[in-house]
Amino acid sequence: MRVLIVDDNRNLARFLKGSLATHGYTSRAVSSVSEAIAAAMEDKYDLFLIDIGMPDGDGRELAGQFISAFAVTPDRIVFITARDRSEVCDVGHLTTHPVLHKPFRLSGLLDLVRKTAVHH
Repeated sequence: MRVLIVDDNRNLARFLKGSLATHGYTSRAVSSVSEAIAAAMEDKYDLFLIDIGMPDGDGRELAGQFISAFAVTPDRIVFITARDRSEVCDVGHLTTHPVLHKPFRLSGLLDLVRKTAVHH
């Protein structure tokens, strides 16, 4: 399974990439919306971990671009965010995507990755 990690926190992205590798997953980490789009054009990914608050764009809009331009199904997108739960829940279309709130447990992320792997 290939995972694209999109987070401007390079330390977190590096940690996630290493943790996923330890559990047998291949991943690529990028730190901007523009890099994420370029990565999706270069390669196919099975799961997308997307930070909602990015310096060069909104992770929710990026997810929409992945869905419309790259035929990514919503169940392959997981949002990660440090935003308040009530702020995130107010956005209607997020209800179709799992949301991991920072800080989150690695076990929670791995559970979501495993569930996605079973379905694809």
